Amino acid sequence: MSTILYIIAAILILGVLIIVHELGHFLVGKKLGFKILEFGIGFGPTLVKWERKEIKYSIRLIPLGGFVSFFGEDEDNPNDPRAMNNMPWYKRFLTLLAGPGFNILFAMVIAFVLFASSGYSTPVIQSINQNAPLAQTQAAGGDAIIAVNGVEVTTSEQFNALMNEAHGKPVVLKLRRGEETFDVTTAFYKDYDRTLGITVREQNGSRPIVNSVAEQAPLASADIQAGDVIARINDKDVATVAELNEAVAGLAEDSFRMTLVRDGKTFEIESSVMKTEVQRIGVTLLYQSRPMPVGEALVESLKADWDVSVQIFSFLGQLFTGRADLSMVTGPVGTIGQMSDMVSAGAQAGGNALFVIILNLMWAISLNLAIFNLLPIPALDGARMVFALLEGIRKKPVKRELEAKIHAIGFMLLIAFVVFVEIRNAFF
Repeated sequence: MSTILYIIAAILILGVLIIVHELGHFLVGKKLGFKILEFGIGFGPTLVKWERKEIKYSIRLIPLGGFVSFFGEDEDNPNDPRAMNNMPWYKRFLTLLAGPGFNILFAMVIAFVLFASSGYSTPVIQSINQNAPLAQTQAAGGDAIIAVNGVEVTTSEQFNALMNEAHGKPVVLKLRRGEETFDVTTAFYKDYDRTLGITVREQNGSRPIVNSVAEQAPLASADIQAGDVIARINDKDVATVAELNEAVAGLAEDSFRMTLVRDGKTFEIESSVMKTEVQRIGVTLLYQSRPMPVGEALVESLKADWDVSVQIFSFLGQLFTGRADLSMVTGPVGTIGQMSDMVSAGAQAGGNALFVIILNLMWAISLNLAIFNLLPIPALDGARMVFALLEGIRKKPVKRELEAKIHAIGFMLLIAFVVFVEIRNAFF
């Protein structure tokens, strides 16, 4: 697949999630008796249209989502009780809630499918460091680790937790090779993590860009700062973060030369890696996925939904209090770029990796879309729900003209923020 096909795939994934959102508004609104003018898939010029029971349906040229057009959405229509603003406040509230609600339900279903289809991950030894004590045992590449110190291993998280618990002590690994199972006893050994001590990012296919430098890193004393573009490590070009990591991992010595670009000017610095002492057993692992029982998959998927939602709310809290790293915020263009990169990685990995990556993208973005739309920001569903609640409390609506102006201003500010994010990510 070419880059353009990956981008199209990312757009279609995002479009499906927006259609799910609009489908929630449509189905609940129709059930509650709202007059609906049109339900459209996509935007722009109409390709196909038909009408059924007073509702026009259309498929449009640009496949980025869809829309629902309710009659009387932003003004009073006293002659038609089915007009949106003539319906009882609680029906409007439920119809507005249905969009984010469908995204949440969709995310929950996807999470369940992921856990049910590949929720268990068995660690498989890919290679063994010849300096590790494990190299002196029967263990070999291709062996699956099915238990650590007598505890069965079913996920990568569980394996890591068991290894942390056994940190520095002898470890008994139960291995499976074909139909045979056997135990080996090994020990940790002292090693060092070698890193640059910096955080980096990519933007729209750019080379790695420096985000921050750790105070304790040797690079902190060099002429490097946030926004610098990393072009080379020694004589090796680095076009992506993955290539940067490979270049650092392949360093024969602790010292290195780094070529940077700042404000269009290229310069070179010399420094050394940051070394952190660690304890290892000396294996490189792959993980083989396998299905999880339905009951367990349901429980684990609900836990994962909750954990991801908490992370989203935590980041939004940091964003509104000014403590968030704005480089982590992306607009539609940046999001589609990141999604296309992940789809590309999944396609290149082969097997069911593409399937798993697409489902993970849809799961995470669907939850993000739901939570973002629930925020009480003018023009979003959350703000419209607040106005519906106010009407229920006050027993009369806020003036429709005032509400429409507030949403219009909010929409313009939202678009301005998106444009600011896109420009910032593209040029800074």
